[in-house]
Amino acid sequence: MNTFEETSFSLGGKLVNLLPLLLAAAILVGLVAFGVTTVLPRWQSHGEMQTQIAANDVAVTATAAARQDEEQVLQAQMIGLDNRLATASGVFLTSAQADSMLDKLYSYAKDSQVEIVKLELQPPAEVVETIAYNVRTFSLEVSGKISYLMQFMVSIKESSAPSLVFSNVSLVDSGQQGTLTMDLLMYVSPYAAGNALDNLPEHTISTPAAPTPTLYAMPTTPAPAETQGATEAATEVAPEATATIVDATPTATPTPVLDVTPTPGLTVMGPGTYEDGSSELHYTTGNWIQMASVAGSGGSYHYTADTGASVELVFAGTDAVIQYVAFSNFGIFEISVDGVVWGEVDTYAENGTFGQTVAVSGLPYSIHTLTIRNTGRKNAASEGTVIALDSVQILQSSVPTTG
Repeated sequence: MNTFEETSFSLGGKLVNLLPLLLAAAILVGLVAFGVTTVLPRWQSHGEMQTQIAANDVAVTATAAARQDEEQVLQAQMIGLDNRLATASGVFLTSAQADSMLDKLYSYAKDSQVEIVKLELQPPAEVVETIAYNVRTFSLEVSGKISYLMQFMVSIKESSAPSLVFSNVSLVDSGQQGTLTMDLLMYVSPYAAGNALDNLPEHTISTPAAPTPTLYAMPTTPAPAETQGATEAATEVAPEATATIVDATPTATPTPVLDVTPTPGLTVMGPGTYEDGSSELHYTTGNWIQMASVAGSGGSYHYTADTGASVELVFAGTDAVIQYVAFSNFGIFEISVDGVVWGEVDTYAENGTFGQTVAVSGLPYSIHTLTIRNTGRKNAASEGTVIALDSVQILQSSVPTTG
């Protein structure tokens, strides 16, 4: 009995001593189970979340960089569009400019001594137009002398602007009057800056002009063919020889009488001024071209570069004045009266002007035939052999009384 009790007491003491260890083991097992079932999955989830956050950070950084690049590209595109808009706005006309252009056409016509007989707005062409601009098309018809019509066209400096276009231009010569027809297209935009017509170049014609005429001494009778070439050669080599005015009455010319028959087909010219385009002036040989010029007498002159080219006229009286043009590429022309050489004129000028003349005077009162011929020769300083006729004036003379 005592042995059993001692044994039971001994086991109970041991159990009591093992309880803390068992409790600690149970807690440890509980902690491990909690870690395995709760903490570990959440730890794994946290790690995945951190990885995802890092990836998202990288993506956000890349997106921000890409958007920054896109912003720079967009800014560059906007700058380019602004530049294009500024350029385009400087090309088109404003509505006010288009309206004022019509008034300018009438002003140019008045200055050029021509008349606008029709200026009509045409229906829109069958083209696709946008709100950015529209096209105004006008049909224009102008009447006047051919030389003045040419000057009218040249004087419209606005034709240099890309927003004004002249098309279907036609010029018809009907004798004394000519007719110019054309279409005018004006490109108008509400976004126009208003500077499309600024700083346009002035349209000018290069107008050669003459110094004081130089007359070369000529024989009183036409030189034989074999000596004439030598005379021409000498003139070519030594144009600086002292010039003298020849006798206005060639000794080889018979004294004219009033019943002299003029060259067939030529009208006898009386006192007055005859412009280069007058029907009384006959450009008989060579290729003569009429050039419009505000400085020319009557608004134009005729020129030729052909050797032997001539113009002929018949007048009644004693004196005629030839107005001509000279320039750096102009040569020498010859004047003949009634078939006899009267003299030569060197029309070279380093810098030309208009309005210089040479007078054929002191002739007996009669009907005379006057011929101007391009000799094909030139001053050594000249660059060419062009000659140009501006006008001819027949002076008033008194008819001699008969006994």
